[in-house]
Amino acid sequence: MVFNIPICPITQEDIINPVIDREGNTYEREAIKEWIRTNHTSPITRNTLEESDLIPNRALIDAIESLTIDIASQNRKKTNMHNGEKNITSCGGCGKLIALSQKYQGKKQPTCYNCRPWDCKSCTFTNVAGLKKCTMCETIR
Repeated sequence: MVFNIPICPITQEDIINPVIDREGNTYEREAIKEWIRTNHTSPITRNTLEESDLIPNRALIDAIESLTIDIASQNRKKTNMHNGEKNITSCGGCGKLIALSQKYQGKKQPTCYNCRPWDCKSCTFTNVAGLKKCTMCETIR
């Protein structure tokens, strides 16, 4: 089975940090948050959409991580491995191999889902990586 990392409908770039809305549409987290701040609607359906309607797309996160592990195991001898337009790199937090778009221009070392700070979907408090519950409201990640 061939799996390609999906493209964000807003940025037209690979989705690295996927979130899904209540209608089942998936976006890159920062792109949809910025869109909602300006438009308050879905860019696809134009229905009302709020940041609180977004949740991590865990199925896609798992698929992307599985893809990166599969690719890495096939190309272990190379330090900068490529699959099409994807780079495989190590997470800056735990060292786990992750997929990274060649267009990535971030100034920080890329991190996997588990090592990233995360916004609580209930109270929007930004939690540190590795926590399973929100520090403010104790909502489970």
